[in-house]
Amino acid sequence: MRLEPRTVGRSDCPRQSPLGEVYQLARRCSGGLILGFRQASANDTVLFPDSEWRRTRVETHWPSAWNQLEAGILYSLGVPMLVFAESGVVGGIFDRGVGSVFIHEFSTTQNLEAGAERMTTLIHEWSRQVRNFHMTTV
Repeated sequence: MRLEPRTVGRSDCPRQSPLGEVYQLARRCSGGLILGFRQASANDTVLFPDSEWRRTRVETHWPSAWNQLEAGILYSLGVPMLVFAESGVVGGIFDRGVGSVFIHEFSTTQNLEAGAERMTTLIHEWSRQVRNFHMTTV
């Protein structure tokens, strides 16, 4: 079995609302890859402004809200997930310790070849989990 990338609007043409499409597509998947790239950034962000936990973060980066929706759906379906986050990306699935998924951080400013062996190992291990999941659910 080889892995087939599936993406709403690319490999799969939408027939309903985008969120409904993501859900339907996820139900047919045996694994999920979440890539958290910076979509928005802010300096001096005040978190929990009116609470005792108020704090200021000097630099904050958020991913696409779709990362959160897709990860939540895949997590609820119990499929193996591999999660990568660009350095500094926070929130939801990208907050360390939130779920049972380890967050693998990467930098877009570093030479990708330096981490290529580690990334290849991670992807091979995840693809093994995907194949095992597929074989036990078919």
